[in-house]
Amino acid sequence: MKAPLRIRRIRELLQAQELVDLQTLCEELGTSEWSVRRDLAELERAGVGKRVHGGVLAAVP
Repeated sequence: MKAPLRIRRIRELLQAQELVDLQTLCEELGTSEWSVRRDLAELERAGVGKRVHGGVLAAVP
């Protein structure tokens, strides 16, 4: 799955639940931890989520 599609799916998951763990993201997206970590870093820079130990927490508006 390409990065823009992964990022969109991570956004959808964060809208559905406040915290998503890294393992769930890897399984859901069918990609490596490194790819997911890069995507989470991009989402954090955009203010969408906050990386936490083991996953990502939805940003509070």
